[in-house]
Amino acid sequence: MRRLLLVLVLVCFSIFFFQRALMASESVNKSKILIGTLKDLPVPSIKPFPKEQFIVFRDESGIYAVSSRCTHMGCTVSFKDKEDTFACPCHGAKFNKAGDVVSGPAKEALAWFLIEKDSKGDLYVDKSKTVPHGTKYKF
Repeated sequence: MRRLLLVLVLVCFSIFFFQRALMASESVNKSKILIGTLKDLPVPSIKPFPKEQFIVFRDESGIYAVSSRCTHMGCTVSFKDKEDTFACPCHGAKFNKAGDVVSGPAKEALAWFLIEKDSKGDLYVDKSKTVPHGTKYKF
C-alpha cells in the first residue's frame, strides 16, 4: 500500500512539473511573433500588427518594432503616417515615430522590441525583450 501511494505521489509530481514546463515554453513561443522576411518589408515600409500591439518599420537605417500600447493607460495607439506620429484615442497622448512622448498625459516613451532572424530568413519580434530606443536591425 505504501509503495502504491509513493508511486501515485511521484506520478502526480511528474505531471505537475511537466505541465509547468510546457506552459513556460508556450509563453515563450507566444512572445515571438513572425513578421515575415526582408522581402515582405521593402524600404521604406510600415507594417502594423494590431492584435499583437506593435508596428514594424523599415527605413534606410534598418528594421525596428515599436509598441502600439500607450504607456499612459494601455490603450492601443494608431500610427498616422502623414504626420509621422502615434496618437492615443483614449486620452490624447501623442508620440513621434521613434515612440518618444510629444504631448498628452503619457510620461514614458513607447517600448521598442527585439527583432531576430532565424536560419530560414524569417524575422520575429520578441515582445518579451525590449531594446534601447534607436536600436535598428540590419540583416
